[in-house]
Amino acid sequence: GVCMPMARADRLVQRAGEQQVVRYAHMQAQRDEEHSRLRAQVSKLRKMLLESHAMLKKLNEQDSLLKEEVARLHSVRACAETLNIEYLKNVMVKFLEMVFIDSDATEIGALVRVIETALHFTADERERVNRAMEQGDSGMSTWWAKSFMLT
Repeated sequence: GVCMPMARADRLVQRAGEQQVVRYAHMQAQRDEEHSRLRAQVSKLRKMLLESHAMLKKLNEQDSLLKEEVARLHSVRACAETLNIEYLKNVMVKFLEMVFIDSDATEIGALVRVIETALHFTADERERVNRAMEQGDSGMSTWWAKSFMLT
């Protein structure tokens, strides 16, 4: 009978050992699963990082192109403003020549329209000019000539 309890004790120890091995195997399986999940997550993050770098590179290129375009537009605008001033100056010289030469009111009216356009008159400003032209003499040169002689 003494052997029997010993055999039973051995089986209990063996069973406890097997349970411990099963527990360790289960823990290892969980670690392996977590490791695989983390590896997949790292791979996904690397891919996202590469995509972010590519996007950043494109955005930097676009930024450079836009800055160049802004600089070019500033240059074009400055040139256009200079040309607009030259154009307006020429129109004003022609207008003043017509006023003092007693030109046809139609020609003067046409130049007034050019001046209104070049100076971007509002509707109210155009209306004020139209009223003044209608109230004036048949030719504007009379007022201009009198004004010129008074100075």
